[in-house]
Amino acid sequence: MNARRNWTIAAVGSAVVLGAWVRLAGIGTLSLWFDEGYTAWVINHPAGQMLHLIGADTSPPLYYIALRAWAGAFGRSEAALRGFSAFCGIATIGLVAAIAGRLLNKSPLAIAGATWLFALNWFAVAYCQEARSYELTALLTAMMLYCLLSHLSRPHWAWLAGFIAAAAIGLYVNNFMILYVAALGMAGLVFPSDMRASRRARDGAIVAVCLVIIYLPWIGALLRQMHRVQNDFWIPRPTIDLICQELSRLCGVEHFWTWDQFVHGIFPDTAAQVPRAAAVLLIGGMVLGILLLRGSNRRVLIGLVVAGLLPVILALGLSWWRRSVFLPAAFVPSTVIMSVLLAGPMAWSRGRIGTGIVVALLLLSAANLLAYEHERTKEDWRSAAKIAAAMPAVEHRLFVFVANEGQLPFDYYYHLRPGETETGAPRGFFDLDPPRTQLRVLTDGDLASLRRQVGQDRFDDLVLVVSHAGWIDDARAIHAEYSDPQALVAGYLLGSMRVLDRVDLPDQSERHQITIWRLAPR
Repeated sequence: MNARRNWTIAAVGSAVVLGAWVRLAGIGTLSLWFDEGYTAWVINHPAGQMLHLIGADTSPPLYYIALRAWAGAFGRSEAALRGFSAFCGIATIGLVAAIAGRLLNKSPLAIAGATWLFALNWFAVAYCQEARSYELTALLTAMMLYCLLSHLSRPHWAWLAGFIAAAAIGLYVNNFMILYVAALGMAGLVFPSDMRASRRARDGAIVAVCLVIIYLPWIGALLRQMHRVQNDFWIPRPTIDLICQELSRLCGVEHFWTWDQFVHGIFPDTAAQVPRAAAVLLIGGMVLGILLLRGSNRRVLIGLVVAGLLPVILALGLSWWRRSVFLPAAFVPSTVIMSVLLAGPMAWSRGRIGTGIVVALLLLSAANLLAYEHERTKEDWRSAAKIAAAMPAVEHRLFVFVANEGQLPFDYYYHLRPGETETGAPRGFFDLDPPRTQLRVLTDGDLASLRRQVGQDRFDDLVLVVSHAGWIDDARAIHAEYSDPQALVAGYLLGSMRVLDRVDLPDQSERHQITIWRLAPR
């Protein structure tokens, strides 16, 4: 027994160590991209103003409040801002092992398999290296699930209190956590337990009432944010291919060009067919497991499916019914649950079949993680700011940001104090002396202002910064007149100005994420 326990501890411990290393390695290497620039901008404001800004966003305030406190202790460099997410992800690895221990018949191989699958899941690793709330939601989901399973095993008010606390924090971190709280509540009715159904229903009602009371202060803000989403949100409606891609990502599988050559003989259209194959195998495996398993093992499998995939299904329903809310990053918490589900064959099947399945999944996860590390990239706003700072000095220069997609991360780097490193703490925004002149092309009024200033020749040159506005507006939901960067340049600037310079970041034509034009009056 001791040898078995020691082996499990060693296997889980090594997964935590390796998982921590891959989550921390190179965490500050890449530039902040737009969403992270928004995070850095929000937490740079005083607390009262920060809450006001968040009210106009699509997220609750607690992540930003927590990150502001974290930044106060560790700084505002890229590594520091992302370090909070990495800390959450590392803590989650151990919780995955604890959850697997509760659900997978205390099988050492299954516990180790679940832990390693999560530690190597590239999708979870990727959001440990972003200054966004998604990895915190994964940690809170793992805490809720562990408290739920502990209560079902040995009922105690402390476990209910723990579930309520983790759920309440999650609801104030990300609006998608409503779906996960609901899914875990339903899974609690399915997971095996000696607890009577009436007791489960009673405890569930207590949790629901407590959470409603705790969440009431945010309901008004949530309704305003929902109204904004319904009237002005750009996420496209999910397609079958997008759903397959999301299901495969939750299992740690993705199409990466790094190993495209090795699977091209099997899948001629690898970008579409790899996620499809992964999704079909996942769904087929779950259906087969439900048909073949009996008793508590079947209930565990069904409970994990409900907890991990019901939020995805609910988001799909909302997206097809009204405005799309299918944001792939919001389902990062499901990686916790899917890692346990995928390790299930080690505990549920006899012989070497289950072990072989999980070992194959581990090898596939490792290959995907290596490919992700090789290909990972973000919009390079650090280089964009360097390019702008190296431009010849002029008395009057206007910076124009198309659709406001790059202004915030650009400012993060452009406003460093003299002598600071690139990853040093940014200065306050708009505090240069004299202030740098900027214009966001986001509305018809902004476009009219640009026309007016171009016509009046109020500046010596103009720097036009175009970023990823194109891919967020595939359907031209925003006015095509000014959301199309090429039309903006050709229609309103090149007619009265001459191009002095153009820089594309990166320089591969098929991967342009940022383009910078320097223009001057004719």
